[in-house]
Amino acid sequence: MDFPANSRPGVIPAGRTAIGDADAANLLGLSLTMFRHRRLYGVLPPTLSRPGARIRLWDLDQVAAYLCGQAVPALPSVEDLLDLLDGNAARDALPENRRPANETWHAWLAAGHGPAPDQTFHINNLSTTPAPSKPYPGAPYRLRSTVLAWDARGSAPGGGEQAGTPAQTRHRAPRQDDQASPRVDLPGPRTSGGGGVGGPVIQQAADQDGQERMGGEPGAGAGKSV
Repeated sequence: MDFPANSRPGVIPAGRTAIGDADAANLLGLSLTMFRHRRLYGVLPPTLSRPGARIRLWDLDQVAAYLCGQAVPALPSVEDLLDLLDGNAARDALPENRRPANETWHAWLAAGHGPAPDQTFHINNLSTTPAPSKPYPGAPYRLRSTVLAWDARGSAPGGGEQAGTPAQTRHRAPRQDDQASPRVDLPGPRTSGGGGVGGPVIQQAADQDGQERMGGEPGAGAGKSV
C-alpha cells in the first residue's frame, strides 16, 4: 500500500493523536515485545517522529485506517499554533534571523535554557504520569505557540528574561493526544495469528524477514532528534 508522505517530520499536527510502539502493538493484538521482535513498526505508515528518533510516534487515524484496509488519510500540511514540535522542528519554527546554530540550540535545550516542553512521550507509554518503571530519556515536544512566545520574550541566553516558561503560567489547550492509551474499535478479532485485523500486517512483516531490516531497538540513530 502506498502511504502519503510526511512532509513535516518531527511535527504532531494540531488535533491529531500520536501513538507509540505500545499502542500500535495493542491495535495489532500483540505484546510490545512481539511487535518489536517482528519489526512490525516497519510496515506501518510513516512516523510523525523523524526517521531515527529514539521514540517512534505515529498518527492514530493513519494507523487505524491502514489496519482496516482503508485509504490512509494525509496529514495536515498547514502550520498551526497547537502543533507539537520536536527539538529540530522547534528550531525551524524560529524566525531565520534569530535561529541559532543547530548545536547551539540543542545545547540550550539540554541545559534547560530553551522553551519548556509541553508534552513528553516515553518509550513504553505516552503519558508523563505515571513515569515509566525503567526510566529512559523521554522525547519532549513543544507547542508552536510556546516556541514563538519564548522567542518573542527574548528568552534566549543573553536575551534578558530567564529562559523557559514557568509551568504554572503556560497555556495548554486540551488535546486528544494527552490520553495515555488511545482506544480505537477496529473490526474483527485482534488475534496475533494470520487472521483478524493484524494478520495481513504480521504476515507482511514475516515476508520481509531476511530482507533489509528496519533498524535497531529502540529507534536506532537518534542523533540529536529530541
